[in-house]
Amino acid sequence: MKGVIKIPQKETIIILGALCFILAIVSFFLITGFVGYTTLGGGRIETAPDLRMSDFKCNSGWSLGMGCYYTCSGVVYNAGTAASNVRIQIQFIEDDGTIGPTKTIIIGDLAPGESSKFSTDAFDTSCFKRYGWRYRILYGG
Repeated sequence: MKGVIKIPQKETIIILGALCFILAIVSFFLITGFVGYTTLGGGRIETAPDLRMSDFKCNSGWSLGMGCYYTCSGVVYNAGTAASNVRIQIQFIEDDGTIGPTKTIIIGDLAPGESSKFSTDAFDTSCFKRYGWRYRILYGG
C-alpha cells in the first residue's frame, strides 16, 4: 500500500510501554494529591524568654524510598543570659488538629549572643494529608 507508514511491532511495544509508564506516574501524583501538596502554615508556641528563632523553614519533598516527607532548618539565637540544654521541638499538625510527627533537636548550651544552626532529618509524613507545623524552644531540665 502506498502512503501508509508501517511501524515495526517492536517499536510499537516500546512506545506503548513508555506511555503506560508516564500515565502511571501522572496518576500516582493526581491520586495522592502530591501535585497540590502544601502545608497549612505554622508558627511559634511557648518559648524560652531570651531564646529566638530565625530563618525557620520546613520544606516538603518526595522520594521513592520515603514517599512524602519534610525537612526543617533554622537558627536559634540567645539574646539573654546563658542557657543550658537548649532544644528545638518541632510538631506537625494535621488539618483536623491531630498531632502528627514530632522531633526534638538537641542544640546544647548557648552563651549570651551565641547562635546555632540546625536541620532535621526527614519527617516521614503521609501524602494524603495536609500539615501545619509549630516549634518551641526548650531549655534547662
